[in-house]
Amino acid sequence: MDAVAKVCADHVTNQQPPNKDTKPKRKRSSTDVPDVPRKFYTAAVFLQESKLGSRNKDPIINGYTLIRLNRPNALNHRSGGGLAIYIKNGISHSEVPLKTIAPLEAQAVSFTDKSKVFSIVNIYRPEVKGKPQRFSEYQYVYDQLPGTDNIVLGDFNAKHVLWGSPSTDTNGRQVAEFIEANDLVSINDGSITYVGAIAPLGSHLDLTLVSSRLAKDCTWEATSLRVFQQITDNLTKPNQTNDYQSTRNTMIRTSLEE
Repeated sequence: MDAVAKVCADHVTNQQPPNKDTKPKRKRSSTDVPDVPRKFYTAAVFLQESKLGSRNKDPIINGYTLIRLNRPNALNHRSGGGLAIYIKNGISHSEVPLKTIAPLEAQAVSFTDKSKVFSIVNIYRPEVKGKPQRFSEYQYVYDQLPGTDNIVLGDFNAKHVLWGSPSTDTNGRQVAEFIEANDLVSINDGSITYVGAIAPLGSHLDLTLVSSRLAKDCTWEATSLRVFQQITDNLTKPNQTNDYQSTRNTMIRTSLEE
């Protein structure tokens, strides 16, 4: 399977058996984070709300390259927002420079194989009072991608029956318009992606959208995995005890088969 076919998307993607490490293990530093569990070994990890600022060092996951995008002017976790992509070492990729319409946050990576370009966009669209979502925010980002076969994923904060929400809101209509205009497909299976104090019954705010030509080769799954919340908590709030019982931190696995 080639590099492009191996890459999978959303919070966690493409399970692969880990390589045996015969080198002596180095001492873990304060900027290290828990290793990705072996049964969830992945080609790429896409995180939203990384909550990293200019005062935070890079969180390290052994065997992965980090591409990070802090919220503008962010100093530390109190600023919120932010995005991060971890790509397994050895997978050739390029960061795609993006311009965005605030408050949308987006970063992208591209992969080239057999002259075809394949991109994955990592999205976080926070709720901001007085700034409802617009179709143009997403389209502006999508038009900057180098290829036509793409995956757009992340935390959209939008509700629509199309991806399993019991109701549709204004934000969801804007995202649905973006999906239709670009021949994308939501591969969510209707599972909730977050449970917490503000959504005790669960919500469907995290989406994986893929080009229609890729949809038949993609699978999607939502499950609970605490370690990815620890990735930033261990770095930005090292002395804080987190109550992981009150929140379901969802890991989404999307695999793209050859």
